[in-house]
Amino acid sequence: MGARARMGRLAAVVAVAVCAAGCAGRLDLRTDDEVPPRYEQLLAEAPNRVGRFVVIGGVVQELNRKNGTTEIVLLHKPIDGWDRPRLDLLGRGRILVTCGADLDRRLFAPGRPVTVVGEIAGVVERSEGEAKRRYLAVTASEVRAWTRREMARTPFARQELWYPPWYDPAVGTRPWWW
Repeated sequence: MGARARMGRLAAVVAVAVCAAGCAGRLDLRTDDEVPPRYEQLLAEAPNRVGRFVVIGGVVQELNRKNGTTEIVLLHKPIDGWDRPRLDLLGRGRILVTCGADLDRRLFAPGRPVTVVGEIAGVVERSEGEAKRRYLAVTASEVRAWTRREMARTPFARQELWYPPWYDPAVGTRPWWW
């Protein structure tokens, strides 16, 4: 094996380590809410919930970089038991996410499903043309972009083998035909 091949492998290992340590890591933080609140409820109660953690999902609409921080505009999508955005359901509004890291534009391209863990910062009003739009503002501590393969995995193709076959930790029991 040549020096060039070793350097390529080393570069790949370093790139994976940097990505794993960055803002797009595993979603370890959880919220106090057992059932995730609906978007309408979060938007209405945002002034009272400032500083509380929330797990929220969506699809990237646009990404803007400003002075080492990244601002992401998401179209809200409800999340499933594995914190993945449900692309088959309609979104209820927009979310303005501020992340302290400088995120990669290719990884967080428009149309990419994303899950955000962060603190609610309130409600932001922005004008788009003549209309004013209200955004739920979230300061992200973790941002997770989902790949097509991860989104296509069914909940029943999981790796946890310590649960009985009729139980699913995200939804409770499985359907009667299993």
